[in-house]
Amino acid sequence: KNLVITNDGSGDGVTATVNIGCENKIDRLATISQYNSMGYFYTAVTKFLGMKPISHEYKVMGLAAYAKKEYGLKTYGLIKDWFRVNKNKPLEFENKSGYWGWQFLDAFNKIFSAKHRFDNIAWAAQNLIEEVQTEWIKSIIKETGLKNVVLSGGVFMNVKANHKILSIDEI
Repeated sequence: KNLVITNDGSGDGVTATVNIGCENKIDRLATISQYNSMGYFYTAVTKFLGMKPISHEYKVMGLAAYAKKEYGLKTYGLIKDWFRVNKNKPLEFENKSGYWGWQFLDAFNKIFSAKHRFDNIAWAAQNLIEEVQTEWIKSIIKETGLKNVVLSGGVFMNVKANHKILSIDEI
């Protein structure tokens, strides 16, 4: 048996799924609606920073490395609670920001303004993705007892987040 976990911007109103794959069969355990899309969030950061959405997200990931942690943490403090694993449904994460899709850009314009540098914004977004993805995978492993994990979807193209996931002790 394998955990088959997807996380993308959206597809058919869904942003992520948790499944068990065994032989030629996949059974879905959880579906997360596109309202909770970390992909939309990260794409909005890409656009906010003046890069091409759905294309240059890797540049945001790389740019994050240039921020000084102390400044990145200040920016991170503004968004750190935007996504979290659902405590009542441990196979799911949820958008707690109150923003959705295109609204992220409006929110970034309000909260980041000229007080936060581009590298610190990238660091904050990257850190949020890494923390939530890692917490989510840990929660799924704990809930299902399965340790063989298969990841798919655009959000899982984030190499730095995947590195954190690979370092989970349970895997």
